[in-house]
Amino acid sequence: MSDVATVGGSANPRESPAEPRRAATHARAGASQAQLAARAAARARALQLEVARLQEQVRRSRAACASERSVATHLQAMEVWGWRLLVDRRWATSANIDMLHVGPGGVLVVDAKAWAEPRVTGTTLWRGDAPADDDVDTLLAATVRVEEVVADLGLAPVQVHPVLVFSGRADHMPVTSLGRPVAVGERGLVPWVTRLGDRLSPQQVDLVAEALDGAFPPHESPAPAPAHSLLPVVVPREEPEQLPLLDTVELEAAVIEAALAGPVEAWMSFLHPAQLAVVRRSTNGPARVRGPAGTGWDGQDRHRAPPRRAPGRPVHG
Repeated sequence: MSDVATVGGSANPRESPAEPRRAATHARAGASQAQLAARAAARARALQLEVARLQEQVRRSRAACASERSVATHLQAMEVWGWRLLVDRRWATSANIDMLHVGPGGVLVVDAKAWAEPRVTGTTLWRGDAPADDDVDTLLAATVRVEEVVADLGLAPVQVHPVLVFSGRADHMPVTSLGRPVAVGERGLVPWVTRLGDRLSPQQVDLVAEALDGAFPPHESPAPAPAHSLLPVVVPREEPEQLPLLDTVELEAAVIEAALAGPVEAWMSFLHPAQLAVVRRSTNGPARVRGPAGTGWDGQDRHRAPPRRAPGRPVHG
């Protein structure tokens, strides 16, 4: 009986193993490069996720920086009224206080925010649809630490004010109570501060500011960890940013509005910013202030005389 050839193959059984061998050889060809490609693709996906994360961190950090600088501009303008500003202070291992503002109205523990949609229901602060309890709790924890420092100087906790200040699209947020903390837009910040009244003398302000400066040193960012990169990393030089300009007319109007809202006794001793500059001016000798009746020159004299007169000598009007 003769052998019959099969279609598509050899009738000789000795030749059948050749086909699997050829298939295996074909599969092994380029296997190492395929593995390298798979590993590189997985790394590329991981790097893409890391780049997206870092880009979001850059966006958030730049927004926070702009918010803190804007709020600091408003508060720094109050130096003429005896306030002192401490910025970016460390109070825990990995936490910082945006600003400590010390002045006649007490001590402000300020947390600046650049949220797009803050809102308050009752005494609960929300960021969009998520409650911001963690942010409020962190501010309160920092406030407790500040209270411990100033307690040694005789200040009561009521003289320490935790404040969340919103800039950007939320800068018009009205003064809103969150229990003990206060939330306010940066445009309403200065008027609210001026309504706190006078609780600390200039000497107390200096003592409290120095104590807080020592207890809360400037925050120092850790050096970035070295990163392995396929390409050399070139860090662009950071150009100095133009700080936002503050409308002094608006600031003075807010102070006058707050003074008018108070009792008449406070208004009788109120000093306009221009008058306050005269009261605090230093001269090498006698100086004369002139003006018609009702312009406040006599009141300026009374404000200026007490801290400068010799002990035991009366002040004459």
